Amino acid sequence: MSRCGAVMKTLMFFTFSLHLSSAVTHSLQYFYTAVTPGINFPEFTTVGQVDGGQFVYYDSNIRKMIPKTEWIQRNEGEEYWNRETQTLQGTQETFKVDVDTLMQRFNHTGGVHTWQRMYGCELHDDGTVKGYSQWGYDGEDFISLDLNTVTYTAAKQQALITKNKWDPDTGYNEGRKNYLEKECIEWVKKYVTYGKHTLERKGTVYPPTASVIQKHSPSPEVVCHATGFFPKEVMISWRKDGEDVNEDVELRETLPNQDGSFQKRSILKVPAEELQKHTYTCVIQHSSLEEELVLEVPKGGGLMAIIVGVVVALVVLVAVVAGIMVWKKKNSGFKRAPVNEDSSSNNSSNKAYCKPLVDATQGALQQRSGNMLVEPEFTAAAILVPKLKTSWTSDEHTAKLGLDYIKDHLEEETSNQTPVDGSSASEEEDFFASTKPTRGQEGIKQLDG
Repeated sequence: MSRCGAVMKTLMFFTFSLHLSSAVTHSLQYFYTAVTPGINFPEFTTVGQVDGGQFVYYDSNIRKMIPKTEWIQRNEGEEYWNRETQTLQGTQETFKVDVDTLMQRFNHTGGVHTWQRMYGCELHDDGTVKGYSQWGYDGEDFISLDLNTVTYTAAKQQALITKNKWDPDTGYNEGRKNYLEKECIEWVKKYVTYGKHTLERKGTVYPPTASVIQKHSPSPEVVCHATGFFPKEVMISWRKDGEDVNEDVELRETLPNQDGSFQKRSILKVPAEELQKHTYTCVIQHSSLEEELVLEVPKGGGLMAIIVGVVVALVVLVAVVAGIMVWKKKNSGFKRAPVNEDSSSNNSSNKAYCKPLVDATQGALQQRSGNMLVEPEFTAAAILVPKLKTSWTSDEHTAKLGLDYIKDHLEEETSNQTPVDGSSASEEEDFFASTKPTRGQEGIKQLDG
């Protein structure tokens, strides 16, 4: 298996499903991912989310935390970003050491491996709170913190070493519990105040606008895209001649738009001849709709003829223009400079390295409020977390796996204002001792520390 294939198999991309019908009102989550070096992907990434929407981002390439929403940019200043950046730079080094440690424990001498952490808190309507903190290696559960016993649960034999080292440090563990159940909640309240207009939209519903697009490269498929809807829950399905279609369907994760609404897409892989023989429809169900929204997939015959005609015309035009240019160059004595084939080949090879992963992350990274692609350095803004088998949330508030969250993300923003409470979100001093929001992220401990 190629290294790129190993990446696609090894990196499990987290999809976060928040059911607004549940009692969860607001939430704050952070996701850390370290990847073995040597691939076209940041060795360390961090994504912060409020209510399922990304608001901050960091990776080992840019080496700083940046805002991803207008409300956090407007309300936090240079001190906040510097302190958070400093914390994450330290976490990056810790995770790098942890990856080496884990590879030794699992007798891995090479290949692509991941070390991931997910933690955060939830504030419910009735005032109750819930915190969670979990780690995973190569897409599977490794260890988690039990906030009831304030001890660690090892999901792998190799995690017992860590459990035995972390459990005795009761002071540190109580500090983690304090952060997840108190300080984290204070940050939730603070962030919700910052983004009140965007985050608090109770009782408001917005219907989706939808479209169906046919794609013919690299393989024939039909994309059904719904956007602008609120609340988040939506169902997108396919029918063939009125019958449900469940095979060859790729359902992408529901993603946030910049205005607080959501978008989702479903992809049906179907040969062109099948589209001609049968009637395919995309069916969208949402609480804002009195009846389901049905979009018929065009047969595509006439459209394809037009497309083919346009392509042929363009090819002819290009050929004519190229011929004229060649004729002019020959007549003007123009001579092209020799090309270094080896250099060109090597350069091309480097750019194509792990191209499937880059295509998967970058090619489908559509801006939430439009079709503008985000900058390449932010394609790692996907949430990479382990295959979480343990139940750390309520039945309604579930974590599910997918290979798709990396598909659509946000634009870069910057910040320049002092913190509201006059303190930084990255304060290390005594941050476990108080519930005041003095830092946005929890401290990190080395795997063997």
